[in-house]
Amino acid sequence: MKATLLQLLTYDHWASERLISTMAANPPVGTTQKLMSHIIAAQYVWYARIQQQPSSYAAWHLFTQEELSQRAKDAYTLWADMIDTLEEIALQEIFSYTNTKGQRFRNTIEDTALHLCHHAAYHRGQIAAQLSAKSIVPPVTDYIAFVR
Repeated sequence: MKATLLQLLTYDHWASERLISTMAANPPVGTTQKLMSHIIAAQYVWYARIQQQPSSYAAWHLFTQEELSQRAKDAYTLWADMIDTLEEIALQEIFSYTNTKGQRFRNTIEDTALHLCHHAAYHRGQIAAQLSAKSIVPPVTDYIAFVR
């Protein structure tokens, strides 16, 4: 599962970077910057939860357009380094955390990494829809395009 998670995290970063580049090359559209910021900020939030530390950013922190690419790269590096250094069995470790509503939960590192990739794909779809509505052609971000 470790190799699969690393592949998915790499894909996730690739897909986000493609959208960030398209966003940077066009005038601001709707809530695209807010959504991309949220994708990236959530990666920091979840990483901090696993580390049992406060997050550097709130879940809906708004990055500037200029910050998006670097913050995305930094978040990817944090996650990829963590997954890469963990033993396979450690991916099943359960950690406890408090969500943004103050509720306590427990999840595995593996499930959290998978959640982040699906969470990002969902919001990238929203961004692509907003770009398309303004006649801006969004980049292809399908996983199959990444692995070709």
